[in-house]
Amino acid sequence: MKLCERVAVISKKNIKRLKHLYGEIGIDDLSRIVNNHLEVAIDEIEEDCMHTAYNKPYLTRV
Repeated sequence: MKLCERVAVISKKNIKRLKHLYGEIGIDDLSRIVNNHLEVAIDEIEEDCMHTAYNKPYLTRV
């Protein structure tokens, strides 16, 4: 299965928190919010990986 075909299930706890922050939101707005936060998280993971790669000789440097 391709990654783009995967479905993320948002927990009831997180749905409740999102509703508290944004009120009732549609699927398009929810997708935009989640993807924006996911992009930031991926950027941070990539940055951490680059720092880790320089500190561990067995990892391939990016």
